[in-house]
Amino acid sequence: MNNPLVSIIIPTYNRAHLITETLDSIIAQTHTNWECIVVDDGSTDTTSVILEAYVKKDNRFQYHTRPNDRIKGANACRNYGFQLSKGEYVNWFDSDDLMHPEHLEKKVTCFIKNKKNDFVICKSQNFDDKIDEKGWESNMLITGDLFENYIYGKLTILTFHPMWRKSLLRKYDLFDETIKQNQDLELYSRIIDKENAIDFIDEVLIYVRENNESITVKNNKKQYHIASFLEVKRRILTLESSLKNKEILKIVLIQILKVFRYLIKEREYDKATEIIKFINIEYKETNYHKNLFKIKAYYYLMKNLKKGEFKFKKLLQIT
Repeated sequence: MNNPLVSIIIPTYNRAHLITETLDSIIAQTHTNWECIVVDDGSTDTTSVILEAYVKKDNRFQYHTRPNDRIKGANACRNYGFQLSKGEYVNWFDSDDLMHPEHLEKKVTCFIKNKKNDFVICKSQNFDDKIDEKGWESNMLITGDLFENYIYGKLTILTFHPMWRKSLLRKYDLFDETIKQNQDLELYSRIIDKENAIDFIDEVLIYVRENNESITVKNNKKQYHIASFLEVKRRILTLESSLKNKEILKIVLIQILKVFRYLIKEREYDKATEIIKFINIEYKETNYHKNLFKIKAYYYLMKNLKKGEFKFKKLLQIT
């Protein structure tokens, strides 16, 4: 089938001032056989008015509200949208980002050319006001170990990057609705642990809006739901690919300590303490546990002195 139906699933919450640009970028797609399922997480602005107008204008759009028996949050909206979807391929998307006009077409072409592909990813570029202003581009290292590249961040795969073969997604539990952050990392790491039939498009086909408050950024300050952050890291460490590749242990620890240092800098000591507890438990049977003394020393020095971040940062170097 050379003109397959693609399901675009978008959770939204109070994005009335931005979502029209997103929807217009979908209307502009050169691959026209799509359905766009927008699931509202309980917006209190004019989102419903805007979506009802789009649905009336173009029946490829659908507007739904998250069922009351589902946990509030984007994860539940994404899962519910998937249940409603009818496409052969699925691409989750965000309600404030934009698609290049050939975004869907180029991904679909990859599936048509290689019937073995189960997911296809492209690159994204951040933007502020205008997409033609060059912003940060996502990473795409396509050689080496797929799982390691993904966990390390050498291959960026955020929620919206992949188009998935729906039959593959049906094999897995989807987004964990109890997780507040890193839900894409949790789901995609489970899939990439088992699957590697991936294709790459080394082009920017998605534009990601910056300077927009979200669950992870507020008042230009990173917000860490530390329980979710650490739970996702714990699950990654239990995956088969992690157990086979000891380098993953080090990669994850370095990532955790980067957050630890940030929390200390922001004087969020309670959250930093949770990281110390995590390392003590999850790394107890590894060679990296010996670093715990230095990590604790950094914590107490910074908490009491409240200065010397660069002077003492060597304490966080992993050996």
